[in-house]
Amino acid sequence: MRFAMFLSALLAALPVVSLADTVVINSGMGATASSDFTTTQTPDNTVQFGYNWATDATPSQTGYSTIPPSPNGDTVGLKIESNNTNDATNYQEGVTVWCNLQPQTSNYDVEVDAFMAYPLTGTPAGTTEHIGIVIQSNGNGIRGLRNNALNQCNPAFGVWGTNSSYADLSTTASAYPQDGLAFGYNGENGESATDIFCYDPAARTGSPSATLNGQVGTWLAGDPSPYVAHDFNTYSFVLSPPSGRTLGNVSGWLWNTIKAAVRGNTVTFYINGNPIVTYTSTKTAKKVGLIAGDPFASWSSPPSESFFLFDNFKITDVVPSTAAQDWQLFQ
Repeated sequence: MRFAMFLSALLAALPVVSLADTVVINSGMGATASSDFTTTQTPDNTVQFGYNWATDATPSQTGYSTIPPSPNGDTVGLKIESNNTNDATNYQEGVTVWCNLQPQTSNYDVEVDAFMAYPLTGTPAGTTEHIGIVIQSNGNGIRGLRNNALNQCNPAFGVWGTNSSYADLSTTASAYPQDGLAFGYNGENGESATDIFCYDPAARTGSPSATLNGQVGTWLAGDPSPYVAHDFNTYSFVLSPPSGRTLGNVSGWLWNTIKAAVRGNTVTFYINGNPIVTYTSTKTAKKVGLIAGDPFASWSSPPSESFFLFDNFKITDVVPSTAAQDWQLFQ
């Protein structure tokens, strides 16, 4: 009895530590969700919240007959198309959909289900488009997954520094770099430099056309870090094609869950729950966005097979596990 009274008094004296995470936003990207987001884009793009893909046919090469539901089982979300026309200027094109809500702590998760389609019946087939997320940003302009001076950019979208050939997709003509930390991939495992990106423009030096310039982080699963090509031949274990899908080790025409886990200065990016790259970041900004775009001047053919889908977007302020919290689980 005395021990029980002593234990009760001891527990009462301990500080109360909340174990509850806080959901900042949990969005199915339906039509009514557009007020939670701000879209920034170059001209040759379309953005549609609340798009229903349930009856959209797919090329026979996918093994599907229609686009499958997202991982939560529905067929309504955000659809983006980028660089689908052979416009006169033929610039790079891109979209960033910025969330108007931000994490409130330095420990948080950002998650989204992403589907990238790319041309399979065109000549040549394939894609140079990219899909991903950006975190720890100030929300400036249109965010890329890689150095963007591969092809000519519209001068109205700004430059990096004083060299006009170092073009960024910014929203004004002011000369500033993109900010934040971006993670994502190319859909067909055919990118000449790399297929999976962890890109910090603040780490970029010299010519932005240099291979993997600005790529950062410690790459996991035995993949060298960071100045080598990272592709889905190395990371094919993270892909989970459903029954019927006939494409090989590519992330395209497949739903993948992208996640960023921020724990103070440590950021870890995941695909389908598998850690891919970790990075020590000193950034304090908290703006989060979705990325869809094409860093090349080429356009998609046929455009009906080139688009991005996003669903189940979520930001969660996380209470990190500590020894004290773990001990309380046994009370």
